[in-house]
Amino acid sequence: MGPLGTHTGLGRIIASGVMKDAVMGPGMRVLSSHTIVYVLEGQAWYRDPQIAETLLVPGDLILLFPGHPHHYDHRSEGHWKQIYFMFDSPMFDLWTASGLIGPSRPLHHVEPVEYWHKRFASVRGKPPVVEILELQMILADVLLKEESASMASHDLEWAAKACSVLEGSLEDRASLPLVAETLGLSYESFRKRFSRIMNMSPLQYRNRCLIDRVCRLMQETNLSNKEIAYRLGFCDEFHFSHRFKRITGRSPTEFRRTLP
Repeated sequence: MGPLGTHTGLGRIIASGVMKDAVMGPGMRVLSSHTIVYVLEGQAWYRDPQIAETLLVPGDLILLFPGHPHHYDHRSEGHWKQIYFMFDSPMFDLWTASGLIGPSRPLHHVEPVEYWHKRFASVRGKPPVVEILELQMILADVLLKEESASMASHDLEWAAKACSVLEGSLEDRASLPLVAETLGLSYESFRKRFSRIMNMSPLQYRNRCLIDRVCRLMQETNLSNKEIAYRLGFCDEFHFSHRFKRITGRSPTEFRRTLP
């Protein structure tokens, strides 16, 4: 356990250390200071009044808040190792008040464990003001990493929906501004977001889908070029053939010759 920190206007680390196979005992525990626990090895069960029993694994980060009951204990049949910090921090209080963190979401996860362990371990033993500032920076990086992952996941979900709408608009050839409106965006916002995530414009994606559909119809049906052009909303066979060749580099007739 580290020595008592010297109080500064930025807060202080009260205690820190690495614990192995510690047993908390029965019942809930309530702390008077903020505490961070980062799981290094083993497994444990966490629970509190808002969260049912949840398995903890290496890479899990527990944020414990003053006055909030909680309980966690390593599995009796296994090994357990954690690094922890007890601290006071006006910045942490502001993050809590703003809803960035809070007792309703005490569990987080960051990997690789070796990297984050080194970052947490590097905090200990420095001047008090440096300790608390570095700890705050690490926590900010954890939250930013989670936010980036969440944004990436949200982007992928949105892109999947956008692709589905574009694919569904092939036969009626709905305008791209109308597709954007369906997704609740202006066309320019839609185009920029789609291009950023998919690395191609909505028009390029729809053209690719269109040609894929054409190729499948040529392979799987006896439809003529004229019938395919009509089904996919082209004004006539000439425009269909022109678009196909512009995208694929060969005419529909040349493509058909390559089919088995």
